[in-house]
Amino acid sequence: MTCFWRSILSVSAIMLLWTPWSAPALADNLTIPQLLERIKQNESKVKDMKATMTTTIYGGPQGSKPMVQKGTIWSKAPDKYKVELSTPFRQITITRGDKMKVIQPDSGQSFVQDLSKLEGYSGLPQRGQALEPSKIMEKLDLKIASQSSQEVVLEGTPKEGKETMGKLHIALDGERLIPTRVVLFNKEGKPMTESTLSYKQVGNAWIPHRNRSTVSLPSGTLVVEMTLDDIAVNQGILDSVFDI
Repeated sequence: MTCFWRSILSVSAIMLLWTPWSAPALADNLTIPQLLERIKQNESKVKDMKATMTTTIYGGPQGSKPMVQKGTIWSKAPDKYKVELSTPFRQITITRGDKMKVIQPDSGQSFVQDLSKLEGYSGLPQRGQALEPSKIMEKLDLKIASQSSQEVVLEGTPKEGKETMGKLHIALDGERLIPTRVVLFNKEGKPMTESTLSYKQVGNAWIPHRNRSTVSLPSGTLVVEMTLDDIAVNQGILDSVFDI
């Protein structure tokens, strides 16, 4: 299995773990601090989640067929994630804060990486962290690009000294304040990734159930479609599940 496909796991598997959301909350005429605080309140209602995962990846190296990945995902607020891939190869990826461990069960090999030391690391939610106001405001200057009862669009610009990426657009459903579209731009203003999300209600929470992400690469366009099933929330997942 090529390094290309293995590297996709961390990107595709974590997309739907952006953040669970709950409780309707109309967004008319909210300021940035009010909006982010409302999002934080919604986010905090889901402490942990487990689900089965199916991911289909299109547009890899020239001549390659779509790849279907299946596995299980665990997450626990605020920054713990685990993906155990069962097919087409076995691999376990654990992220805990800025540390990531990758395990190859068949060979017994594993390695740990400090994500904060990677060139271009931004610490923003696309690495699987929750959409916390403090984390966003630390990295971005935010403004409301547009606002109505149907949709709120946030635009984030990297603060001076943190220009490892371009702008970030987050479109939120105006009633529930859940992200329905996320676009990340490079420093030249061209879209790098665009994700659209749909949700299902589990208890009082709206959980990202399907995600379609388009990634622009020098070699072409990569499309990642991901679905979560058998979703369970607030089951008391132990911290030891995420040991690195």
